[in-house]
Amino acid sequence: MMKTFSNAITDLQLTRYPISSQDTLQAWDAADEYLIEFIAQSAKSWQNPIILNDQWGALSLTLHQKHPTVISDSFLSHQGIIHNAQVNQIASADVSVLTPLSELSESYDLVILKVPKNNSLLIEQLTRLYPYLSPNTTFVSGGMIKHLPPTLIETLEQFIGPTQASLAQKKARLFHTEVKTGSATKKSALSSYKFTFLNQTLTAYGHANVFARQKLDIGTRLLLQHLPSLALEKAQHIVDLGCGNGVLGVCAGIINTDASISFTDESFMAVDSAKRTWRNRFANRQNVQFIVNDCLQGITTEADEILCNPPFHQQHTVGDQIAWRMFKQAKQKLVAGGALTVIGNRHLNYHMKLKRLFGNCTLIANDRKFVILGATKSL
Repeated sequence: MMKTFSNAITDLQLTRYPISSQDTLQAWDAADEYLIEFIAQSAKSWQNPIILNDQWGALSLTLHQKHPTVISDSFLSHQGIIHNAQVNQIASADVSVLTPLSELSESYDLVILKVPKNNSLLIEQLTRLYPYLSPNTTFVSGGMIKHLPPTLIETLEQFIGPTQASLAQKKARLFHTEVKTGSATKKSALSSYKFTFLNQTLTAYGHANVFARQKLDIGTRLLLQHLPSLALEKAQHIVDLGCGNGVLGVCAGIINTDASISFTDESFMAVDSAKRTWRNRFANRQNVQFIVNDCLQGITTEADEILCNPPFHQQHTVGDQIAWRMFKQAKQKLVAGGALTVIGNRHLNYHMKLKRLFGNCTLIANDRKFVILGATKSL
């Protein structure tokens, strides 16, 4: 839902993305307001700002006249910023939106950091950014107090320099960091771990913002035990929806060596991780595609089987809206008789959504915490 974001610099019409008439949440928070207030009150005139983790454009579009660079791992955030820029008649050239895997090449005199939920991503971003800063760089971080990691100041001081916290304002807090020459700059390495499937030892890779980047999560482990029973060998096209590091799609590719496999996620880091996991096992296999997009958008071929371990939060917002969108798009993309297989926590009650949407839902397996559910598109 479009709402007016009035701040100390300008007024913007902003909406969260994907756009939904049922979404009543605003596309900014008090930390965005606090950060903009600091910028507006400062006597400095910055020439080359960079903004990290701006979710829907509240920060970058407010400062569009300074032509900021924006770093975000979320495809939905990228699209939200682009959409909101168009609504506010802001030229696309005014804001440069990059992924966290993009190479930086400029020096920045202003850093605005919305503190991410994932501490590994925070460290990755700080270490990538540090070589492009100077002691004259203004470095300010912000976030809602309830979401801030307890080690935030320690992390900022380790990788950037001395840090002081502001007073709280509307349950938000800012952190002012002095860029110190010679601070620790050890880059966070790509994580990997080994696991076994059908007597094969495989390696999974994960960038900093990828779920279960250091070990196989217990939900996926349960699904892998039952993957050989899903008749994947009959499928022509298998999709790993919300692929993360790509474990499900790679294992499906082992079961069916002839099927085309699609990996899709809205995280740039996730899709690149899945590509690395796949190429480690299938160096020369060509019937595969890797797509950064919103759920199944960008998948042009109908699927016989869709495997999905859906997230139940978007940044700090917890809910089932992402899973519901995944399930609806899955039904659209499946061939008649095709199947959606879902792993989820018991308490999320995905069986009710699947039965409502598909008209059927089968319990494939379960344990104390997780259920594996199957739904088939009617003929």
